[in-house]
Amino acid sequence: MKQLIYAAYFLCILFATGSHAASFDCTKASTLVEKTICSDAKLSELDSQLMQSYKKALASSPDASGMKSAQRTWLTGVRNKCTDAACLNRVYTDRLKELSGAEFETPTLSKEPESSSASDSNKSPVEIALAKNATKISALGFSNKWLKAPIYLRGDAVNPPNHFVIFENLLAMLFENPRFSKITAIKSGKFEGFRLKVKGAESSGLLFRFDEGDLFISHVVGGDDELTPLETAMDYVSLSMLVVQLAPDAIQRVK
Repeated sequence: MKQLIYAAYFLCILFATGSHAASFDCTKASTLVEKTICSDAKLSELDSQLMQSYKKALASSPDASGMKSAQRTWLTGVRNKCTDAACLNRVYTDRLKELSGAEFETPTLSKEPESSSASDSNKSPVEIALAKNATKISALGFSNKWLKAPIYLRGDAVNPPNHFVIFENLLAMLFENPRFSKITAIKSGKFEGFRLKVKGAESSGLLFRFDEGDLFISHVVGGDDELTPLETAMDYVSLSMLVVQLAPDAIQRVK
């Protein structure tokens, strides 16, 4: 048990290296905008910076009520109209400039932010990442049944696994994460998975067990290739939360 705790702790450090947390809990992200922010390190940092700037401006504003109303207007009428990361980057940058200015102006709703690509305007971040990284995913060598299989995750130690992320969707979002300098496929007997490398840290990864079309986390892989199996329900919950933090965009609930 101590061995798994150490391995999971190592993974947490690895995945957190160089990251910037958003101002909200990414494990509870539910909208396209929230998921896009959580999957992009730069946007997460901008979101955190904006919250700090907003709190600072609110504290010094002679009209706190007006400030709060203007921020709600910006969130619902400007930020939440974005459909891609480029649009979010633009409106966050503009909003930061507004909040740091000498005078505060209520955001206008007269013009909806434009997306960077009309062809991608109706696509989710996962769909865009899949198309962009199709060659890289194929090069990993996983079979189609593995790529299309859902990974079942646990939200608690009582109920059975009921959340999943499609394996290829997870891989696509990992390739989009700038923290990982290298992603490789690993196999050990009947188990398969991936190893992630962050510059300045040992690589580490996860192995999965294939069971009649479904995937379940089976082992943590340390930097020395040591395999540490999951032993308890709480071990599974902890690793499930890691996957959720890695690629919130790809998470879906089993119907």
